[in-house]
Amino acid sequence: MLSGKTDIDLLVDQRDADRFDSIIAGRRFKSVAMRDLSVHHYYGLDHETGNIIHLHMYYRIVTGGTILKNYKLPLEDMLLQSCADKGIIPVPSKSAELAVLVIRKILECSSFIEFFFFLRDFKSIKAEMDWLYDADTEKEAIALLQYWLPSIKPQLFSSCIKAIQKKSTFELMSLSLKIRSCLRNYRIYNFCISSVIRDYLFLRRIFSRVVFQKKKTHRLYRGGVVIAIVGPDASGKSTVVRKIANWLADNFAVKTVHTGKPGSTFVSFIPNLFLPLLRRALPYYRSENIEREFEINGTIDSVRISRMRGLIYYVRSVMLAHDREKLLKKTHEMASRGGIVICDRYPSYEIGAMDSFKGRIEKLGNGLTRFLASTSYKIYRRIPPPDIVINLYVPLHIAVERNVSRREDEFDSEDYLKRRHRSTIKQKYTTSRVYVMNTETDIAETLLRVKRAIWECL
Repeated sequence: MLSGKTDIDLLVDQRDADRFDSIIAGRRFKSVAMRDLSVHHYYGLDHETGNIIHLHMYYRIVTGGTILKNYKLPLEDMLLQSCADKGIIPVPSKSAELAVLVIRKILECSSFIEFFFFLRDFKSIKAEMDWLYDADTEKEAIALLQYWLPSIKPQLFSSCIKAIQKKSTFELMSLSLKIRSCLRNYRIYNFCISSVIRDYLFLRRIFSRVVFQKKKTHRLYRGGVVIAIVGPDASGKSTVVRKIANWLADNFAVKTVHTGKPGSTFVSFIPNLFLPLLRRALPYYRSENIEREFEINGTIDSVRISRMRGLIYYVRSVMLAHDREKLLKKTHEMASRGGIVICDRYPSYEIGAMDSFKGRIEKLGNGLTRFLASTSYKIYRRIPPPDIVINLYVPLHIAVERNVSRREDEFDSEDYLKRRHRSTIKQKYTTSRVYVMNTETDIAETLLRVKRAIWECL
């Protein structure tokens, strides 16, 4: 349980809640916003391994099913008073755990939806029952319930144990109705309201996981973040983005976007359809070739670059800036709702930097080209900065060596790599949370440093 591979369930006395909150905050645990107020989720980082630790915090015993927990049972003191030190964490007695397990699982059989989850998890339920159950434990559990939940009769409790052990569908559902009747004064919603809420929650889960293919939707209580992972080509940027996204997605609502290649919007959809064809037909007009000349000459203007080439370049620049603005607007909206967005590359305010505005407007005269350049510049200035910047750095000679070992479809020319390296160095961001990391070291070490930096800012 304490390996951190699965979540850890903790019950805290209500009188110790403030003390616990101060301790957990001091260990840099993060809380998430949950609709289910019966359990509080906290996440911490193991700084040695980079693993995320997940705590389920309970102050009250609210149970009743996998989809909807509809019963608030006064069993907190029963569990806490029966605790004994068996290692690092005090654990309740087997009799107290058996009493709670049986009631909880029988209540799960009260509807067809909940019963499905009961059958799905029956193997683990049976294993836990086998570990807890013996004749003496059953007697002790009955004695505890007679004191804490006297509405449940001993014979009824024993019948519930036998029904779970036999996996008798009819008995389980019949006994569930009887237990519900005994505990009707402890329920949160009546039968009609609870049925509507349960169906809604179930359908939402289906749509979330099947239709939208979402894994986790836990959102940070203090608000989400936009993380920009930037750096020159061959610095390990794509690998870091992928692995960090997988690391966080196991527990949080996470989205990855490639800012260098934003999706088409209404404005750019049709032009982008023809872009591959135009690149092959008119290589002289490609942005890459124009930017190479720009770097050599210092500007894009009608003297060094033809008027038509400058015009086409800035039309493309405006569309690209527009697409990036729309994409990043959505990422910041998701972050404002508690999500985490990881951006592969990110525009900078610095003119001439990678994925940013390039050119000098004052050198373009007063025509259409100047207007387009000015529009592109203004769009980039409107884009909000990221919350966290992970700037991956690798010396140029290392980047060139790594580039040689790439697959043929990922290989870049050395000249292109050098220019990208120079444009990356120009990137500057207004946020104070910028972490520059040399990626010459092993990828595992780089990932651990990135995880620590991100966790510090969440």
